[in-house]
Amino acid sequence: MTAPSGKLFKYLAGGVPVVAIDITGFKFIEDFECGVLIKSLQEEEIRRAVVTVRENYNQYVENAVKAARYLVLTVH
Repeated sequence: MTAPSGKLFKYLAGGVPVVAIDITGFKFIEDFECGVLIKSLQEEEIRRAVVTVRENYNQYVENAVKAARYLVLTVH
């Protein structure tokens, strides 16, 4: 419930911004601004998150790669 999936880190390493549900294990997504956290899986909330990512796509891509690098280097 609080631990992110390994797939998430592969997406970030590939420069793919993410939209994820707001749980403790995903707090770093907000901290690194590499995606958007949502409170519920309601269609409108997901749509708003996707629009936010698209409006700032290049910044989210850069931050995704930075987050992946930082997390890989500090975990090992």
